[in-house]
Amino acid sequence: MVKWYLIREIKKQERPVLAVDIGGTKMAMAIISEQGEVIARQSQPTLAHEGQQAVIKRLLSGIDQLLKETNLLPPKLNAISLATAGIIDIRKNLVTVSPNLPGWHDVPLRRIIAEKYRTPTYLLNDADAAALGEHHRGILGKENDAGSRGVGFACALITPGKAASRGAGHEIRCRKTTRVSVLGRGNQSA
Repeated sequence: MVKWYLIREIKKQERPVLAVDIGGTKMAMAIISEQGEVIARQSQPTLAHEGQQAVIKRLLSGIDQLLKETNLLPPKLNAISLATAGIIDIRKNLVTVSPNLPGWHDVPLRRIIAEKYRTPTYLLNDADAAALGEHHRGILGKENDAGSRGVGFACALITPGKAASRGAGHEIRCRKTTRVSVLGRGNQSA
């Protein structure tokens, strides 16, 4: 079942981003303004157990529906941003493996989306995407360090002026706790 919410109409000159978070149980999608405001959003079940091709087909259908419902053509997008759990090879733009998406090995997800929609497309680990979002639009603001913790599986860290990128085969270790320490600035609820 697709859940759909239109928050506001898209302005004529606006170039929003289409952001997608592919989880093990649901795919969440949103059209985000240049100011970071959610314009429209939807979610639908991932049904990961149905396999890679079925999930990608559902993803493409969800993106098509969100664009149609907002009367937005892909060339009007600034970019499409994709995030999922697991190991992302950022140099090759592959979902190398994902604990939430059984059978996904070296999936060229960025290429699939970029070729269909002909717009700049980015692929990130979901914890990295959350840390970037916190860094640019979150409660800490750009002048502070930002951290993100997944559900005990992943961490991401951004420090002032420099991203601590894990890349393929690298990791940042974090303990599975209910609180995350943000670089000496005290504990923040996770």
